[in-house]
Amino acid sequence: MKKHGVINNSLYLFGNIWKESKLQFLLIFLLVPATILMPFLQAFLPKVVIDGLTQKLPIATYLQKVLLVGAGLAIAKMLLDLMNYFMEHEGQEMRHLYRLKRIITSAKMDYEKFAKKSTLEKMDTAADAVMGSMAITAQAGRIFSNLLVSIFGMISFVPFILQIQPFLLVIIFMSFAINCLYGIFLVDYTEKIVDASQDLNRKLEYLSGKSKNCKYAKDIRLYKLGSLFFESYKTYNEARHQLHTKLANARFLGNLIAALFVFLRDGLAYFYLIRLALTGKIPIAEFVFLFPIITSFSEWLMSISEQITDLREGSLDIDYYREYLSIAEEYPFGERNALPEKFDIELKNVCYRYEGAEEDTLQNINLHIKANEKLAIVGVNGAGKTTLINLIMNFFHPTSGEIFIGGVDIRDFSEEALKKMYGAVFQDIFIPPETVKNIICCSQVECNKRLFEKAVNDSGFQKTLLELPNKEDTYLVKSTRTEAVDLSGGQQQRLMLARVLYKDAPVLILDEPTAALDPIAESEIYEHYNEMTKNKTSIFISHRLASTRFCDRIILLHDGKIIEEGSHEELMKLGGQYKQMFDVQSQYYN
Repeated sequence: MKKHGVINNSLYLFGNIWKESKLQFLLIFLLVPATILMPFLQAFLPKVVIDGLTQKLPIATYLQKVLLVGAGLAIAKMLLDLMNYFMEHEGQEMRHLYRLKRIITSAKMDYEKFAKKSTLEKMDTAADAVMGSMAITAQAGRIFSNLLVSIFGMISFVPFILQIQPFLLVIIFMSFAINCLYGIFLVDYTEKIVDASQDLNRKLEYLSGKSKNCKYAKDIRLYKLGSLFFESYKTYNEARHQLHTKLANARFLGNLIAALFVFLRDGLAYFYLIRLALTGKIPIAEFVFLFPIITSFSEWLMSISEQITDLREGSLDIDYYREYLSIAEEYPFGERNALPEKFDIELKNVCYRYEGAEEDTLQNINLHIKANEKLAIVGVNGAGKTTLINLIMNFFHPTSGEIFIGGVDIRDFSEEALKKMYGAVFQDIFIPPETVKNIICCSQVECNKRLFEKAVNDSGFQKTLLELPNKEDTYLVKSTRTEAVDLSGGQQQRLMLARVLYKDAPVLILDEPTAALDPIAESEIYEHYNEMTKNKTSIFISHRLASTRFCDRIILLHDGKIIEEGSHEELMKLGGQYKQMFDVQSQYYN
């Protein structure tokens, strides 16, 4: 991980405050005089009270002075509280902006890069910078303000300390130096603990998420997996607890040393102050005034150390955050916006290897999908079917080899052109918490009624739509809205099929589109398949070989290679692995 350093990261945070929140930027500086004035007024009020009594001022003059200082103190306190409120509010707004930027970056990141394990790890650590109200992105403005307050407050109170005993400054600055050194050690130690905790955090998050997911509740109960979950969670949690205990012990030791120096510092300060008062070198009113001044001076000096430590600790989170943003550079799409005249797809000597793998998942793939051809891709799990589709759709990029669409290198097309080119139903379905109409029409402002109705009919979703309480205006995902509904697995697949048909893209990719449908519903989809794929280049992936018979051509993938290719009839006559797989499956239907 690249370390930008505390100063660089502080400037990064400070610059973003100036760019995104002018109010918080202004408050950073307004809080300085307001905060410094507060302890001065608090110390000055009892001095005025005692001075008035010892000097035997007229009651009217006495009350006027007390009320004037008291009113000033009250007004200053209200203004300070108001500024602190807005500082906190703007800080949380800044945190949400950083969080939004991280989410947008994830959404726009090149899919291949996003899918890598190393990227997902960095995404988890980057979340610390925006997680919770005390995250550095929320507290940066307050830290900067506190640092300025402490510096200028300390400088303004130095003359009062010199008045008591110059040697006190030596003790106070020794305490400050030790605190700073401890802060440096603590930040470095924290970084080691954070790095060591990453893997444990992911495991605990996985177990926690699965235990709360209703999809797995029946398995957990039926097979008594709760005890296994508990034991695994307990093991990982204890390991993480040991790491955090080490960090807590280091913090405790540092706080103990700091407390001893505070005791020595304050003890000496108060000893000199009391001696000055008892020997008559300062009046009682002056004693009452200087007593809290010493406390404020000490607190400000220690605050400098604390704010620097907070910036150092926060700098670690910002390093992770900035590293994630730096790897999230968008894929360099081409500039060609015009779609090709025909949508034939050709792969030449394409190989693909996943990050960290020792061998290629796809090896020397040569495949030409003709325009308007209906191609089926079959093979056992792990054969490389999904990887091949990711390459064709430009989600993955070949380790070696080339891909052409309509004779044009896929790398030459713009992102917008590629989005228009493909329509797909993926195996893993994501249902957004939106209305049925917005999901099918992809949230377009104007939903084409004719295309909408045709897509709903051709996908077989019409019956489900008519049963919904608000028809196409019904919200889905019940966990997000009380009036929303949840669809069954088959209904979800029909909905996704309706969406891809509405898009009417020239290249149609269906990855197990009927896996959750019953045989009758599946048969209905196949009957409409020719109509759905008319004038389209279509790619169909399925484990059910009987469902691929209507395709023009079938390719069989095995261990990342195309080992058989032809129509259903041709492959059956060949008598190879395709026929063996078909015969094994078909015996359960005969």
